Amino acid sequence: MQVGQRADFCVLDADHPAVMDRAPSQILSGFVFCEHGGEPVRGVYTGGRAVVVDGYHAQQESAFADYRVALKDLLS
Repeated sequence: MQVGQRADFCVLDADHPAVMDRAPSQILSGFVFCEHGGEPVRGVYTGGRAVVVDGYHAQQESAFADYRVALKDLLS
């Protein structure tokens, strides 16, 4: 990796209850399924740009509203 190159990565909270004190073979499950509530994902960067900061996505509210509309259409 060099300065100026694009970067895609996640920042995960190793102290989150879903992953702390787990065996190495169980950590991925804790991050993916969040068995103990909340989100252990603190940040997401794509192309070097932050899209999730402190666990909050900039388009979270509009995505949730769109999801509710889609779900209503599916269930009616």
